[in-house]
Amino acid sequence: MIHQVILKLDHYNMRGCLFIFIVFLIAISFDPSPAQPFREVAGQLNLVNLRYNNGHAVADYDQDGDLDVFMVARRSFSPEDPDSWSRLFSNNGDLTFTDVTSESGFGIQYTNPGEEGNEGQKMGASWGDYNNDGYPDLILTHYRKVELYRNNGDGSFSETTASSGIVECSECYYSSALWWDYDRDGDLDLYISDWKEANRLYQNLGDETFKDMTAYANLGDTGNSWTSIPLDANRDGFLDLYVANDFFRNKFYLNINGDYFMEATSAYGLEDNGNGMGITVGDYNLDGLFDVYVTNIYEYEPNPLFTAMPGGFFYENAAEMGIENAGWAWGTCFFDADLDGDEDLYVVNGRDFSHHTNKFFKNMWLEGAAEFRDWSEISLADGPADAMSLSVFDLDDDGDLDMLVSNTDSSPYFYENRVIEPGKASDDNWLKVELEGTISNRDGLGTIVKATASGKSFYRYHHGAGLLSQNLVPVHFGLGAASAVDTLTITWPNSMQEIFYNIPSNQTVRVIEHQEMIMEKEGTVTGLKNNILNREANHPRPQPNPFTHETIFEFETLPGVINTLDVFSIDGTLLYSASGIRMPDGQVRIEWDGTDRKSVRLSSGIYLYQLNTGNTLYAGKIILFR
Repeated sequence: MIHQVILKLDHYNMRGCLFIFIVFLIAISFDPSPAQPFREVAGQLNLVNLRYNNGHAVADYDQDGDLDVFMVARRSFSPEDPDSWSRLFSNNGDLTFTDVTSESGFGIQYTNPGEEGNEGQKMGASWGDYNNDGYPDLILTHYRKVELYRNNGDGSFSETTASSGIVECSECYYSSALWWDYDRDGDLDLYISDWKEANRLYQNLGDETFKDMTAYANLGDTGNSWTSIPLDANRDGFLDLYVANDFFRNKFYLNINGDYFMEATSAYGLEDNGNGMGITVGDYNLDGLFDVYVTNIYEYEPNPLFTAMPGGFFYENAAEMGIENAGWAWGTCFFDADLDGDEDLYVVNGRDFSHHTNKFFKNMWLEGAAEFRDWSEISLADGPADAMSLSVFDLDDDGDLDMLVSNTDSSPYFYENRVIEPGKASDDNWLKVELEGTISNRDGLGTIVKATASGKSFYRYHHGAGLLSQNLVPVHFGLGAASAVDTLTITWPNSMQEIFYNIPSNQTVRVIEHQEMIMEKEGTVTGLKNNILNREANHPRPQPNPFTHETIFEFETLPGVINTLDVFSIDGTLLYSASGIRMPDGQVRIEWDGTDRKSVRLSSGIYLYQLNTGNTLYAGKIILFR
């Protein structure tokens, strides 16, 4: 092509043609096509013999360090029909799975007592540790029934639906189930979407039982719901809820102090009148605000992209970004497929053997273009089967994210990501973060993680929810050329923010809430920094505490050290910052008078502080009385 252009220079104005030639060279040099696309390898994983699946879910159910998969068969259960078995696959750690369905407690499954539903009888699977014992439990949604399975911690499960207080409904068409902590009490509550009847909210009572709070909380949506996603739209610390409805308007519910919900769809700019099915949340434009993408049936209504604004509201710009059309769309996910830092988008679709191909959209934000580009064919992830559910996770633990797609008319697809290949050098870096709540729920669902590297900040929201699915997988960051994360900020749902520094890339770290970070490359880090003291150890403390007008920190540090104080609300919002003043006697003094950064008086309550003395970061509580 370049040779042909050069040959034509004699036939045109040299200056104009030279300009065209330069533009051409720039265009081809900035056309970032993926050198290593996805490769479909379900057959190599012992998954190819499955057929006719709806949802699926991914988690390390046996806590052996690798991710396992539960696949939901679409058909009503018959022991003689292998296609009717929902199956639990244990990861062997060598890119193969073993079927452990019967021995784990799933040998007898749900049989639909009535007529066959047109979407199948067995629908979704969601992992969540509802009793905070460290082992993920599983809830299965079906036509006419829900089944809750408690993980016994020995590789087996016990069906505990009746004893848990979850009520059966013979007319219900349960689709997706969502684990989330809407009341911020440290355990996971349950919201069940229903395609036929009203959705249901169950509050976790902390004793392995649940209470139906649907009517009281105003969450009995009746709009033929497929799925729901929690997000804190107004950033008040309480998770709101967005519900995707088929044939009806999608609904957004604002959480009022963890007590009840108020429908606020129009007020927040989240209206969608299409056939809502799947939802994903991500920060595609790197502004620290989480955006929402919803899948519809394009021939009836385009897919909306709701981009978040600083005031907590959203505006719709899917067409502008090039992602409004994904066919007859179902499951979807924002994730960083090429490890450059921004989140790409994948959408699966199809309906009754119509064979719409799946869509992969490359995010061009970090390439300087405010758009996504359709790289479905280039990615080789555009399988034509009728797809339903999608999970994204790093199966081979090589740092790039793979994709599992369940198909309703054929075997599942497993797309191995080949950005990083074993034994080959790569310029692309990454970090995975496992979260373990101690004050917050054990799975850390609802946590926001921020990684800053090479002057750029990337935000991830840990919730795991999708269409007919909920997964417990590490938070993932692509880091591009950055060899380390400068700061990793963990904003937990139920406790103060934690910050870690100088973390080498290309490893998985485990953060235990306000206890330690366990790193593969540099061992264990306790607290907020490598040399943080225990929160209860002797360190500079405010006096007086509690206080009414002013509290003072006084301590000694080396000359020239910058000393700072940050004060946060109980939900981690930064309220006040100040620098220390060195007194004539060598002591450093920092005062706080109970006001915020705009000198507005704060009300009585408990506040959290971080005191940075140059080489050590201390944390504690301050009580203000007015």
